[in-house]
Amino acid sequence: MAIFTAGLPTVYFCVKGWIKSSSTVLFVSLFLLRYVRTVVNAVAAHIFYKPVPISSTPKYTNKDVTVIIVTTELLHDGIRGAIKSILWHEVPRIIIAVGGDKFKSQIPAFKLLFPQKSIVILQYNDKKTNVREQSALAISEVGTKLFVKQDDHSYWPENKNFLPSLMAPLEHDQIDAVGSILKTRHHHYPISFRGFWNFIGMAYLTTRKREFLASDCIDGGIGCLEGRFGVFRTSSFKTDAFLIPFLNEYHVEWFGHGKRIGPLNVDDDKFVTRYIRASGKSIKMQGGPDSIMETELGEWPRYWEQIMRWTRTGWRSNLKEVATQKKQWAKFPWSMYANLIYSFVKCSLVHDVSLFALLRSILDQRGALESYWVYALPLAVWIYGVRLSKGCFGAIASPKELVYLPGYLVWVYVVSLIRIYGLFTCGNTGWGTAETASTNKAHNSTEGVGKQETKKNADEDKE
Repeated sequence: MAIFTAGLPTVYFCVKGWIKSSSTVLFVSLFLLRYVRTVVNAVAAHIFYKPVPISSTPKYTNKDVTVIIVTTELLHDGIRGAIKSILWHEVPRIIIAVGGDKFKSQIPAFKLLFPQKSIVILQYNDKKTNVREQSALAISEVGTKLFVKQDDHSYWPENKNFLPSLMAPLEHDQIDAVGSILKTRHHHYPISFRGFWNFIGMAYLTTRKREFLASDCIDGGIGCLEGRFGVFRTSSFKTDAFLIPFLNEYHVEWFGHGKRIGPLNVDDDKFVTRYIRASGKSIKMQGGPDSIMETELGEWPRYWEQIMRWTRTGWRSNLKEVATQKKQWAKFPWSMYANLIYSFVKCSLVHDVSLFALLRSILDQRGALESYWVYALPLAVWIYGVRLSKGCFGAIASPKELVYLPGYLVWVYVVSLIRIYGLFTCGNTGWGTAETASTNKAHNSTEGVGKQETKKNADEDKE
């Protein structure tokens, strides 16, 4: 509570006679723009959010779920751990849509590790990878009422209520997709460079959790359904109405000559979120204790590449959403402000420098510049205290990790520079990580995808 009241004396001083000073108007406006969102999100997420409970007579069971994993390799630790965690839940089918130049030689060893007939390998392409086409290929093979699409390094908990808790919202016809709350797997590294990035990954998902639960609680909207994991209603996505535009999304460069880039491989999670909203349906976030799962995040240099990709995706997709989904303002007013509009001005480095500069200007105009530090120190306590409370305090697993806090504060400013750089490099639509950087030409329909895979499976059977 002390953190959340530390900045009040400074704000009170600035508000006194605020109409007389443009600096005061700017200071208060910027302060409210940043921190109304922060405080409201914190209250909504921690006090008012409630998950949908599991019905005593559930409409769906684990047997109604197919799991899709899109990957480029079959033998790395992540996918092996993910598959083992899924098998514990006895789902009827796991579809692994794999592409790239490594997987073919790995198939025999993979089948020795996982001989279960419920695991199906769909071979997309032995030279290229494309997340969207691999996903579409797998969706076209789903035969259950629901499907899970997840990445190859997220792990289900050994909790019999995990999947039922995520299927519960789908008993409402208005809900087409459900997201889980993810937390970064803590590797308990010693204090080190690797340990720092593991901590940064944990802090990132802690912050995201609060934003997701708050938006879900306030108006039912979220900024983006995570591509790492989601439960979907098959009938809404196994259609050409979804798959054709999903495979044929383009980006027009803002800078230069307006070049049309695509079909896009990246931004798939943002596309899915927009599609669900445009169809008049909703997304539910399940954040109860039964719905939490672990993922891998915060490995250098992979995390740097991920941040660059996410930043460019945000600039490309959020502007597109503002331009094409105007009806959503009435349905999701808080989410559109807190997640979408705020993303265009989210830059901690610029905000912090501006607040301190405006404070100095206000004091100078009032002839009280000698009292600058009297007001600047409470403001600093507020800014950095709120920042640490949003992500770091929830990510600290042991007292020794307090040593990472200064590095975290510096990293926040580095991310601000990345956001500025990302704005001017939105034309870069590469995946980022080397194994999934290539983009393949999309199909005009899903029929070609199905035929391609049928031929590959037939050839494999002959072998």
